[in-house]
Amino acid sequence: VIYNGANDNASGVAAVLALAKYFSKMKTNERSILFVAFTAEEMGLLGSNYFGGEINPKKIIVVTMCISGALAGLVGINELMGVQHRLFLNFNYGYGFGGIAVALMGRNHPVGILIAAFLFGILYQGGAELDFELQNVSRDIVVVMQGLVILFCGGLEYLYRPVLIRYLAPVEASE
Repeated sequence: VIYNGANDNASGVAAVLALAKYFSKMKTNERSILFVAFTAEEMGLLGSNYFGGEINPKKIIVVTMCISGALAGLVGINELMGVQHRLFLNFNYGYGFGGIAVALMGRNHPVGILIAAFLFGILYQGGAELDFELQNVSRDIVVVMQGLVILFCGGLEYLYRPVLIRYLAPVEASE
């Protein structure tokens, strides 16, 4: 099905219209389904402002953080109740830190997350081997190295961005 429309999101509009057509032909829907496509925002008409005005961003953020915390708690309870059946003194509490670090390094892209997870796995296993081979080297050096990788690759990404934008924007505008 081809629907002519704006070039910026034509595939999304086509998908929504195709789904609407599919579900309208099905008579087995238990609930009503509302498909919304916005238009005429360029002319100053309502468009998405009509539907977006009802959304409270602060409430969405709080609910999202609560769901995230609940999922993190479920990961911990799975480890405690399913594997160990008790809390040990040296319980591995770094799952959340590792997950956030991998997501930051991978820029929330599936391929990037795989590469970052592989890198952090190498760092973690290398630290364990280093601790085993050399007695005077602590395993905590891995945490320091992970922190440095996150700092230089993730945290400092935005340090030079304003400078680069300021100097590169006139070049793009003059072309």
